Amino acid sequence: MPFYSYLRIIQDVIFLISAGTAVFVKIKYGIKGNMQLLFWYNMQLTVGNIVSIAAHWFKIIDVDYFSRVLFASSILHYSLLSLFILSIEKPFMKTRAIKVYVALGITMAGLLLLITSYRNTILLFSINNGTLFILSCIYFIRLFFSNQVIVVSREPSFWVVAGVFICMCVSLPFAAYKFFLLSNTNSQSSI
Repeated sequence: MPFYSYLRIIQDVIFLISAGTAVFVKIKYGIKGNMQLLFWYNMQLTVGNIVSIAAHWFKIIDVDYFSRVLFASSILHYSLLSLFILSIEKPFMKTRAIKVYVALGITMAGLLLLITSYRNTILLFSINNGTLFILSCIYFIRLFFSNQVIVVSREPSFWVVAGVFICMCVSLPFAAYKFFLLSNTNSQSSI
């Protein structure tokens, strides 16, 4: 079994554990305010993960259909995380420029969807993850330079944005590496 398949299994297991945890927390404690966006974010990941398992492991869903679900899921992923960051009750996250930036990211993803017909997921992930990375940077830079004092142990949104930031820092180089591998594979096969 190739290394990529092992990573796929690990990813699927982690997503399912995450979804189970989200449902457990929702039932046991309830979720209020902007944290509900994270619950729905997790649920859309679960649907995408179930489709992924059905397409890759059980071969009961067409890969083309999977690509469409993956594309739509990625746009929803970006939208929900962006809306979460925008919904943080800090005055510096309420500027018009940041809202326009998020809308521009959603528009770019939608245009990519129309232009490439669900085929260029690496470019879509790079655009979405890059814009989320920059949005997280804006959050931290403005937080660190503001006069507001926050107690991070009582501020779950801080940790969510920190998680988004770390995830985007890790995923952007992987997307570039995957794009490089795919472009080299295509050029090698044409020789």
